[in-house]
Amino acid sequence: MYKGRYNIGLVAGNLVDDYPRDICKGALKGAKLADCNLFIFPVKYFDCEEAAFINKEMRYEYQYNDLIRYADSKSLDAVLICLGNICYKSTPERRREIIDSFKNTPVVLISSDEEGYSNIKYDSVTGMRQGIEYMIKQKGCKRIGMVTAYNQEAVERTEIFRQTLRDNGIEVLEKRIIADKSCSSLCENSVEILISENPDLDGIVCVNDSVAMGVYNVLKRHNYKIGEEIFVLGFDNIREASHLVPPLASVAADVSKLGERAVLEVADMLDKHTIKTPRVVKMDTQFVPRQSVTGRFEEDKKTLIEISNDYRKKLDLVIELNHTMNGIYRELLMTDDGGGAEDYRSVLKAYNIANMNDYYLFLFKDPSRHIIREYWDMPPEIYLRAYRNGETVQEPPRTEQCMSLGDLFDNRFMTGERKSYVVVDVYSREMQFGVLMCDIPKEYYSHYEMFTFQIGIAVKMRYLFQIQHRLMEEKDAIVQRLRIENHMLDDVSSKDELTGILNRHGLIRNLEAMIKDSNNIDKECIFMYSDLNYLKLINDNFGHEEGDFALKSVANALEAALDGRGYVGRIGGDEFVACAFAEGKDEDYYSDAVKSYLLRLNEKSGKPYNVCTSIGALKFTISENTSIENLLVTSDDRLYEDKHRKPPFVVREVPKTG
Repeated sequence: MYKGRYNIGLVAGNLVDDYPRDICKGALKGAKLADCNLFIFPVKYFDCEEAAFINKEMRYEYQYNDLIRYADSKSLDAVLICLGNICYKSTPERRREIIDSFKNTPVVLISSDEEGYSNIKYDSVTGMRQGIEYMIKQKGCKRIGMVTAYNQEAVERTEIFRQTLRDNGIEVLEKRIIADKSCSSLCENSVEILISENPDLDGIVCVNDSVAMGVYNVLKRHNYKIGEEIFVLGFDNIREASHLVPPLASVAADVSKLGERAVLEVADMLDKHTIKTPRVVKMDTQFVPRQSVTGRFEEDKKTLIEISNDYRKKLDLVIELNHTMNGIYRELLMTDDGGGAEDYRSVLKAYNIANMNDYYLFLFKDPSRHIIREYWDMPPEIYLRAYRNGETVQEPPRTEQCMSLGDLFDNRFMTGERKSYVVVDVYSREMQFGVLMCDIPKEYYSHYEMFTFQIGIAVKMRYLFQIQHRLMEEKDAIVQRLRIENHMLDDVSSKDELTGILNRHGLIRNLEAMIKDSNNIDKECIFMYSDLNYLKLINDNFGHEEGDFALKSVANALEAALDGRGYVGRIGGDEFVACAFAEGKDEDYYSDAVKSYLLRLNEKSGKPYNVCTSIGALKFTISENTSIENLLVTSDDRLYEDKHRKPPFVVREVPKTG
């Protein structure tokens, strides 16, 4: 116990994902109510090395899992572990190995039944049974399928599904049950298999709401009317469930409440000295009826406004972080090693982020290499190189920086206030540097990886100052990494979300730079103003998903025609602009290339309509007087002429498959 308060650890999965993020948000509330210090260890997911080899973006994500080693600390009074979440791909033996490895800290599990360990979980039976029986008794469903997964919670919910069917006199057919490894909306391939083998399904039960989103996508592609022809039930009742069209019926298992209850139960066990006595605490679930099970749904403007406001808030937060991170890059890049190569105060001074006040930077004496699938020999000692409280950044005396891993969460440099910290892994590629302990606000949890990346880059830069003559080449690579990260954040405001090409702002910015570049004076260019024909008719006759397909197709056609020689952007609902260096070609060459691409697409797409576009193209020479506005006006006149030549809108029959 630190200064009269318990120190409780929480090992959760990737905070970018809904389940672990909501667990942590609830735990924050529980820690406040129980007056405990909370330390969150956001590992990723164990035994996912195969995905890391396939996806280069995940190649070093195994490093996050090292955070669980810090949680086995004598300075923590207990640790909560979301075992089923972080080990959803692990074998039972592997899960047992992970929790049995804790020698210094009592372990309590969240939603995972393991002999000899306490477990705080939801009683899935009540809510699931209510939902399934509603489908059977109120909607007359007799051919109900299920999309499940392989983790412990999924296995439990699948058995509830089977038993409820049996209790209601419905035969359980295993071909109507399919398990998907992703346990998320990425389950669409599995859903396709399920409905192709069971075309007569009248209901689908999903192991969670994220899986239900994937089920929605597949059913809509096959023109099922959800809530009329087929009924869908989810689980967890996440916020997005009520935003789906139609709103998703679910089982209310408020994950945030589970996290809150888990912390309160652990504090109670510590008070009563029963932390090592296994017990199971269950929380009730409740069926939440919505139109995916109860019936037809008409889009509610209020719901759409709420969705729009949610996305606007998320976008504003990302833009705010973008500006903040740009400032951090600037500070780090402008910092030299005048304060000494081992002085890390400059790193924490750069991280001046709203509502984040406490940072503790713990680093190993030397970076430690950890290679995927190899055991990492974790150094026994770590150094508190710098810490920040409010506006004050300090470096502990060199003689007091070294401490054992067991002292990380209980040392004299910590404030006496109750705090909740996220423990961020500090690494770069295969090198482990240590950890940053900081009070990241919960609204930033979805973006915490930004801090992971940037603190890793910052610490590695300081490390390079120590060996700059030998590692100058690697230092340049890190600067490049900073630019890439900055470009990724900038994409939020410059890319069109639907098509992936530039939006109006991004296009104008790039074209102005192209025209103003003195090296481009007197170069010939092709400017194309393109308008997708019949977008409204496509939307009205076939739905907005098909309209989106048509928009994406035009964007792809323009990009293919330019072949990397210029810029393509969407400047309005169905309007596009493309500009490229002519390279000896005339305007007809590029516009014909666009239309030829769409002709080939229409022959192979299997759509009941053609995607076609009108184009106003012109050739011009860049000069000091070149104006984008004038180019738009001139090309718009030619576009108007081309529209008079557009073919009629024709709906053709498409051969049925399957």
